[in-house]
Amino acid sequence: MEMRMAENRVDPLPPDAPELARRGPHPAGVRTVSLQGAAGRGMVVELWYPAVAGAPAGGTHDTMLRDGATRIVLRGAACRDAPPAPGEWPLVILSHGYPGNRHLMAHLGEALAGHGFLAASPDHPGSTYADHGAFGETLLHRMDDVRAVADGLGAGRFAIIGYSMGGVWRAGGRGRGDRPRRNCASRCA
Repeated sequence: MEMRMAENRVDPLPPDAPELARRGPHPAGVRTVSLQGAAGRGMVVELWYPAVAGAPAGGTHDTMLRDGATRIVLRGAACRDAPPAPGEWPLVILSHGYPGNRHLMAHLGEALAGHGFLAASPDHPGSTYADHGAFGETLLHRMDDVRAVADGLGAGRFAIIGYSMGGVWRAGGRGRGDRPRRNCASRCA
């Protein structure tokens, strides 16, 4: 079953939204990349980033509902595959809950990119709406998956925002290293 809604948006803003919730000064770009996750598992990652000036607003995310079967299309402000803006941008990893998927915090990824951050949101294998298995499996690999995203994007320092199970990083993991921010062009390509 496929569900398509004309206004299934990830980017609505109420008129009284706080200043930091409003769109930032950068247009947002988004692309899907593949990285090697924990234990050699492939990981699909959605990467939002500041895009070049003039990048058109509007893009879609093909995803599914929590039932793991119903396909939907989310619409947002980020331009799919827009060229990245030059510069050094800090990395924020968005870790979804159990189950979840990389689009769960698309609204936040777009907002962070608009404010000058790279936002990487992986599909944690064995923990998505489509493939969730034993809870212990995701506990075993979650922190290593987050590290693999940071390493795959060349970031020594990063922040993490976790939703529900995605917050396990806070309990048992931590960032490491003090390498400087990396150029977006090398990570967004």
